[in-house]
Amino acid sequence: MPSLSSPPSRTAPPSRPAAPIRAVLRPERPGAVVDLRRARFLLTVEATEPAPGERHLVVALDRSSSMRGKPLADAVLALRTLVRAAPDGTRLSVLTFDGSIQRLLPPTLLAERSRPLVLARLEGIECGKWTDHSAALLAGFALGNEAGGAAHLLLLTDGYASRGLCGLDQLVELVRHGAGRTTVSTLGLSDDAEGWVLGALARTGGGIYQHAPDSRSIEPAIGAELGLLEGLHAAQVEVRFRPAPGVSLRKLYHRGPAWRDGDARALRLPRLVHGEPLEVAFELEREPGASAGAGASDAAGASRGSIRWGMVEVRAVTPAGRETRHEVPMDGDAGRAGSSGVDAPVAAAILRHRVGVAILDACTAQVSDARRAAAWLRGRLRELQVLATEYQLDDAALRATFARAALLQRELDDAAEDGEGAALNGLIDLAELCTRGTGSVVDPRALAANPIGTRSQGIQSMLVHRDD
Repeated sequence: MPSLSSPPSRTAPPSRPAAPIRAVLRPERPGAVVDLRRARFLLTVEATEPAPGERHLVVALDRSSSMRGKPLADAVLALRTLVRAAPDGTRLSVLTFDGSIQRLLPPTLLAERSRPLVLARLEGIECGKWTDHSAALLAGFALGNEAGGAAHLLLLTDGYASRGLCGLDQLVELVRHGAGRTTVSTLGLSDDAEGWVLGALARTGGGIYQHAPDSRSIEPAIGAELGLLEGLHAAQVEVRFRPAPGVSLRKLYHRGPAWRDGDARALRLPRLVHGEPLEVAFELEREPGASAGAGASDAAGASRGSIRWGMVEVRAVTPAGRETRHEVPMDGDAGRAGSSGVDAPVAAAILRHRVGVAILDACTAQVSDARRAAAWLRGRLRELQVLATEYQLDDAALRATFARAALLQRELDDAAEDGEGAALNGLIDLAELCTRGTGSVVDPRALAANPIGTRSQGIQSMLVHRDD
């Protein structure tokens, strides 16, 4: 029995559950910017945990005549690799398609006893005729949306449609409006897979596009897919910028779906996976004479306080339909106004974004004029490298991005010398590699007016929000 002099026991207040997503906004210059007129920011969005519930993976395997030979063999190899590598408890469904749909495997829970039976089902897949991607997508969505947890559709194909909806605008709209809670990834098989088509479908569906030109590429590609499914938190992520009065969004270092929502600017990011933060870099500008906020003024050496740039809203929707919203103020510390000091990690990340969008812009321009694209990228990279030197940035990821950009530069130089466009799949793969993790994505809506056959016309306008 406690003594009378003992302090009364207290019940600890219940702890709040951790927020499912975390959104952090950091300025490039913690002391705001010179003369308080412009500021660059880096927004980082990360999931604190994967979405709960069962994982349902639907695989749609293209067995059309264009897949004959090695592409079909690689598609079956990819499916076998997936069956062996997927964790126990994963629910797997398999469709094959040509001009029609064949349900090869109904929803089956993978376990030690079921795997041999599933692998046996994959024997004897033969090529048919035609290719109906739209029917395969609809059948995959129907299966995925029956699931109670996270559902993901993986399309194994070379990307050439010949039946059903063949226009890219139609296929993109089908994914946008028909996917429901199911995310979509695409794996391009064969050397000349239609990477830009499959990339647009994957990004619209919140997944990833990967190119597997040979069997050695299969295992890492399947590993990436399984990692995405296991760690998936949100299939839909949107960011809205709401600048304060007198403030404008001057530059958005991002290539992807974006639109105006009243006074706000909105953009859509790829799916959010636990352990893989998303980033968006942007620059704000305050009009002359606009209020800088409480405690700040326009003069150099302004009084201490906060510069009010506005608000960023992050909205994420889990596969189960649960919505999370975060509002992050776009504020800067006015106490160090006029300081030239930069936050090196933030500055390096923003510079990576700027290199990434330059690469994607060059990929777009090379289709019509490889020589001009090569010259433009060379000048742009030189400018950005000068900035890296000026800021004294020594960042491994930034160095790797510049190195990859140099590879693309050589590709463009070779294409210009030959007088023809560089291999499109190679450029897209390289651009994907350079910009992965930076939030730079191709805008499927800009491709929407172009049928699959008009490749060069589609590439011309596939990117939005140019840096320059």
